[in-house]
Amino acid sequence: MHTRLSASSRSVLADLSMVGICVVWGTSFAIVKSSVGDINPATFIAVRFAIASIIIWLIAGPRMKKLDRSTWTAGLFLAAPLVAGFLTQTHGLKVTTASKAGFITGMHVVFTPFLEYAFRRTKVLPHQAVGVAVAVAGLAMLTVRGLGRPSAGDLLVLACAFAFGLHIVLLGRYSPRNDGFLLSFTQMVWSTLLAALIAGRDMAQAASFTPDVAWSVLYLGATGTALAYLVQT
Repeated sequence: MHTRLSASSRSVLADLSMVGICVVWGTSFAIVKSSVGDINPATFIAVRFAIASIIIWLIAGPRMKKLDRSTWTAGLFLAAPLVAGFLTQTHGLKVTTASKAGFITGMHVVFTPFLEYAFRRTKVLPHQAVGVAVAVAGLAMLTVRGLGRPSAGDLLVLACAFAFGLHIVLLGRYSPRNDGFLLSFTQMVWSTLLAALIAGRDMAQAASFTPDVAWSVLYLGATGTALAYLVQT
């Protein structure tokens, strides 16, 4: 006997899944900061996305036969801001704290309504405007130093938040038109290729990852990337 979940139950399940993913993402900041060290962030990210690509490919199974050009194209558009976000975030984590990076990255929810308006003319609601004011005040409290200028790391992570906001807007456009597994797979593959292209010769660093770094990137690729973006998509 098959039990079909009600709309409200599916909504609750989706919300709980996103909460779980947020917990995973929350743990990732300290892991990335402690793992990257002298490694080129693009190399670390490329390996992370490669692991995610393989995992999603294994999970998707027979669905992979339905891959078409439109899904690959959508994946490329999603991969561009995704890679930009992870690169700026990882570079930023080298020179700012994990807690500050976590807060600033969370500001992507602030940018998203305004990016929605810019791209789709979706109205910005009053409570969203209030959220912006609160977030900016919080950001100021966290980043003000000396003469009141944020650090370079803070600005890099802020750029990451903008990129992630753009990714969410684009995801809202492409997700309803594509299979979630296939869309997740294509954006992971494109992200791997883009990050590897940026890393260039430094991709050779992947061969010299210490066991701790290898386990970290495996964890991040499996949970913070493959699982997280499957749920989000």
